Amino acid sequence: MKRIALPCLLLCVTLPAAAQTQTWPPRLKTASGDELTLTGNVAYDAADFSGSGHAGAVLHDDTGWRRKEFGIGYKRAGRYDVTVGYDFQSKTWLDVALRLETKALFGRDLGKLRLGQSKMAVGFEGATASRAGSYIEASLPTQAFYESRRTGVDWAYEQPLYILNAGYYFGSDLQGNNRGDTAAARLAWTPWKASGNVLHLGVSASKESPEGEVDGRDQYRAPTARWRARAGSALTTDRLVDSGTAGHPAIAASGD
Repeated sequence: MKRIALPCLLLCVTLPAAAQTQTWPPRLKTASGDELTLTGNVAYDAADFSGSGHAGAVLHDDTGWRRKEFGIGYKRAGRYDVTVGYDFQSKTWLDVALRLETKALFGRDLGKLRLGQSKMAVGFEGATASRAGSYIEASLPTQAFYESRRTGVDWAYEQPLYILNAGYYFGSDLQGNNRGDTAAARLAWTPWKASGNVLHLGVSASKESPEGEVDGRDQYRAPTARWRARAGSALTTDRLVDSGTAGHPAIAASGD
């Protein structure tokens, strides 16, 4: 909880009386352009593998909640925005971050800086919002290699023809898991970027250096890594792709 004290405090602002509201999404907007928003995303899965042949011996019919996400954000136009999100299904923090506009800091647009917990600057599928996924499940490479959210700082610079992302993540997530350092970068070429006419080609890479742990007997355990992916269904615990445990830093690369 200590790590999110600053973002939470920044949300406690006094909005001018001349504010406008709208029904959905819940949003309060001031005459000066400041916005206070609420977001939510819930998903319920039902899987039926009847008639699946050999897969039926591994995958089983099931139902269950996938996510129950809730978030709140505050934006001061041209200066900064703050986001705090939580998934009540998995009991994990989502984005908890402060993003700064460099134009407000340096007088010119040099991109956006973000501090806190956020999705890593790797891949297209992993960085896409959960409510806008292309398919029911993420691809096997994304499941296996994408690190999801980490605590650190990242930079994003978007121009009409390209997008640059880079980040350094120096802490665990807000659950205290996945301790270690990760450096990540991404470049995307966007020669066409109009409504209904988009071409987006990208490449990204990351290098993770996990930290070792000390067990209950005060014995040091060397850092390990493991790559695995579920069998096309979030409801199964079976892993058809599993590297086993490796004792070296993780290096991953992907194309968008």
